[in-house]
Amino acid sequence: FYYAIQGNILSGQKILDSMEAKFRYTKGNLACRLMAAMQGANVVGADSRCAPYGKSSLFSFLQVALPTDKFGQPSLNLTYAGSSSAAPEPIDTLQKLLNASSWCGPNGISKFSKQESRRINFIGQELTLHASLLSDKKCSIIIFDTYGNKVLEQSIDKFSASVSTSHFKSGQYFYQIIDNRVAILSGVYTKL
Repeated sequence: FYYAIQGNILSGQKILDSMEAKFRYTKGNLACRLMAAMQGANVVGADSRCAPYGKSSLFSFLQVALPTDKFGQPSLNLTYAGSSSAAPEPIDTLQKLLNASSWCGPNGISKFSKQESRRINFIGQELTLHASLLSDKKCSIIIFDTYGNKVLEQSIDKFSASVSTSHFKSGQYFYQIIDNRVAILSGVYTKL
């Protein structure tokens, strides 16, 4: 396989070596291995401009596109921007989002296959799921913020698949639809 590691003003070769080792020796799918590589750069000042903030970086994102994805709509699209020293560490926050996403299970192994779990991203003022995407049975939806905290959990069914997010701040959230304790649909919801 082929890969490239790059970053903005990395503090040295040791960061590149750490990222490469984590990527090469982590088991699991591409998302798990990319996240491991990012953890290899999770040291204060990995991006040397961020050392004064006591952080590795101020921004992190992880995107993975499946062969069946439409251009510009990757199945996995997680982003976190922390603009100050008071904000959480961006790489740790991204790890929490990935852990909540069901893309990686224990030891970095994919928890659900593509057939068992679908990922769809939504953008808008309210989160409205189309009835055809849901199970015939009652399900529940769980929504996490960018810190990995659960901000909403409620029952939904095929005929009432609209979730009020009017009280949410603008930004990105991760959601899962759970049916019988299995994630049948997940993705990123961007509240405008």
